[in-house]
Amino acid sequence: MVCNISIAAEKAWVADKYDVQAYESAMKIYEQHRQDRDDELVRYEAISDSIMNVGKSNNNYAQQYVALMMKEQICISKNAFDEIPDIEQQRMRLAKEHSNATFYFESFYKYCFCLVDTQPSEAFFLAKQMVDEAIAAGSESGMMYGHMALGDISLMSRYDGPTAVLEYEKALSLAESLNSNPVKLLQLSTDLARAYMECKQYDKAKDILDKFFETPEVLEDEYAKLLFYSTYIFVIENDCTREEYNRFYQKYINTPEMTMLYDEGS
Repeated sequence: MVCNISIAAEKAWVADKYDVQAYESAMKIYEQHRQDRDDELVRYEAISDSIMNVGKSNNNYAQQYVALMMKEQICISKNAFDEIPDIEQQRMRLAKEHSNATFYFESFYKYCFCLVDTQPSEAFFLAKQMVDEAIAAGSESGMMYGHMALGDISLMSRYDGPTAVLEYEKALSLAESLNSNPVKLLQLSTDLARAYMECKQYDKAKDILDKFFETPEVLEDEYAKLLFYSTYIFVIENDCTREEYNRFYQKYINTPEMTMLYDEGS
């Protein structure tokens, strides 16, 4: 099904005001519980419902947006992936209603990502649409997400490494110009590294990731640490000593997420 949410080129994208403190408080709760699973999910779902209700009663769309992020995370933990596209479209509608281009394009990207495996042609069409809409809206973050989506499709469903490299380079350049947070830059760098690996350019992939050793504080973030080492061990696999590989593989399996999986017997 074609996503029927679009932006008129002449639309003025000035985000409606919202209670920033309440939004940031909701985001902290989201980050605190994003690794919850199994018996904790019932409590997490109740928390997301509570934040949604408070957001609606206070007319704070940003809180509602976070509540939907929580529901997305719950679906991931439950392996209910078929429910995620509808949640992303809800987030897109909410962001569009309140003229928040940043929220809109973030959700648009995630909606595209949901379709990469099952409907790659549709995902490609939407990613192109995303870039066009972002240009019309004058949104650099929207263009960043659009090029991320085109990179994902090129790499994951078309196995087109050179195009993926070009798209991820555009996305990374935009992220740097937007002074994106270090974790976002790491995410895009690992995407670019994987695209270089698809092109058999392992040295370039390694160079992209090695720079993060110069900013070790980035790897203090648990998500960033998992993302970095899970990519890095594949980058160096064919060009390192056994001792070096084992050292980085140990860092990978010692991340909290992998420790949890090993504890569960996975």
